[in-house]
Amino acid sequence: MTQRPGTPLPPAHLLTHDAELDRLMCPQRFYKRPANVLADAGLTIAEQRAILSSWASQACASEALPPLGAPIPSSGGQQVSFEEVTEALRQLDRQALPPCLTARKSIIN
Repeated sequence: MTQRPGTPLPPAHLLTHDAELDRLMCPQRFYKRPANVLADAGLTIAEQRAILSSWASQACASEALPPLGAPIPSSGGQQVSFEEVTEALRQLDRQALPPCLTARKSIIN
């Protein structure tokens, strides 16, 4: 596996032997904030969505069931809320929409 330009280096202990799979399974070990996922130009929209969705699932579990979903700090050591991750997913949706649909959506709302 080659390191993509601009992507953070993987932590010393990977969950698997595949850093890209680990990035999907435990994004908070690779990124400080969900906005960092959006800023990673080396990721496709589908990869960003998968990473953010995984992060949202983990954030939701840690907020809903603290004993089962023990809070996992981001690589920056800070907790990331479910709301912050879902806002990043909304931003990704807005980026992924074609310009004509974005304009139509703003007129409707």
